[in-house]
Amino acid sequence: MELMMRISFYLGLVSGIYWHPRFDVHSRTRTQ
Repeated sequence: MELMMRISFYLGLVSGIYWHPRFDVHSRTRTQ
């Protein structure tokens, strides 16, 4: 159970780090 929690936690961090900047760039280019 702990292993699954750690995997989901790390996946959440990785997805947040990789996806948030891309969405920010897309939103900025659309607004500008």
